[in-house]
Amino acid sequence: METIKISLENCYGIGQLSFDFSFDTNSKSYSIYAPNGFMKSSFAKALMNMAEAKDMVHPDRPTTCNVTDAAGTSKRK
Repeated sequence: METIKISLENCYGIGQLSFDFSFDTNSKSYSIYAPNGFMKSSFAKALMNMAEAKDMVHPDRPTTCNVTDAAGTSKRK
């Protein structure tokens, strides 16, 4: 089973998000819902640009962006 752990804080307007995405034989994709569409764009921007992730709404807040794969390899900002 492949798992990707996502932990975001103050990234492009996302206050906080921590979730383990588990990709097994029954589940190969996830859907992210936000009524105004803001969360999906912010989530994509944070992952695409981890080195430069920041909170565009509150730029004075410290940003944390951690992604860890099933092998324990971590990419952090």
